[in-house]
Amino acid sequence: MQRIPDSFQLEEMVQLLIRIVGKSNEKMVEMDRRVKQLEAILKTQGIPLEGITGVQKVVH
Repeated sequence: MQRIPDSFQLEEMVQLLIRIVGKSNEKMVEMDRRVKQLEAILKTQGIPLEGITGVQKVVH
């Protein structure tokens, strides 16, 4: 069995990490969008965020 060069393995690992970080960033952006959407809904209904149990005001 031929051994894969270390530089190739390192490059593969770096590419994998880049994909993982990219996906994590996408998920964070989506969560931020949802939080803002929920804040807007609560605001239109006159419900203060501080009045909801376990919710702290999000600072943007």
